[in-house]
Amino acid sequence: MKADRVSTPVYQGYPNARSVRISRAVALGLPGVIAVILLVPAPAGVPAIALAINPMILLCAAAFAGSFAAPRLGLRSAVLMGDMLSVRPLVVAFGFGAALGLSLAGLDCATASFWQRPGSSLSALCEPTGLSSLTLGLLYGGVTEELIMRWGLLSILALGFSKLMPNRWSLALAVILSAALFALAHLPTLWLATPDPATTALIRTLVLNAVAGLVFGSFFLRSGLEAAMLSHTGFHCAVFASGFFIRAFA
Repeated sequence: MKADRVSTPVYQGYPNARSVRISRAVALGLPGVIAVILLVPAPAGVPAIALAINPMILLCAAAFAGSFAAPRLGLRSAVLMGDMLSVRPLVVAFGFGAALGLSLAGLDCATASFWQRPGSSLSALCEPTGLSSLTLGLLYGGVTEELIMRWGLLSILALGFSKLMPNRWSLALAVILSAALFALAHLPTLWLATPDPATTALIRTLVLNAVAGLVFGSFFLRSGLEAAMLSHTGFHCAVFASGFFIRAFA
């Protein structure tokens, strides 16, 4: 059964509407890629700019995929598609993301003895971090990752699923699958921090990021790409704040 698609008249009458969306998406995600070059320590012998190759490829692919798929599914973005922007859903998204960040940071700290090996460089979410980590989380995590995982991946998955099932089910399945892939994408960072992680550390990394991905994807469907970005940035702000207060009052 084919899905009932929801079409949104985006940039109607403009022959280069898709190219506008693509160029805006790449420009929006570029600061996050630059942050990777400047803030992520490169392995010995690897030039810092090499760290940006994969994120840049993924960003460009997501810009194309999302700009093709999102309008066909009625998914919204004020910046990329010119949709109306309402402040209240954005405030709710940021607040919910912050609450999620505090909750998961507290849970991560409470369960650290189960997954954190003695002497491991893998830190809990509630452990203090520097401003460079926050900046990377906001620019790359909050913006570039949302363009890649929600605007690009979730949209194109949902469009594919819509050939097989009703639109609402295709979107729900795309949220779940993109959240799972979002969680899997964090495993290389885990292995860099600790080459031989405990099974509990693997499970912890997958569960925390999958829960976060489900929330960000849900806000994308409900209120648009900007809401997904703000829920993600709220998450990082809350995680940073939890570490800051621990450092200040410990």
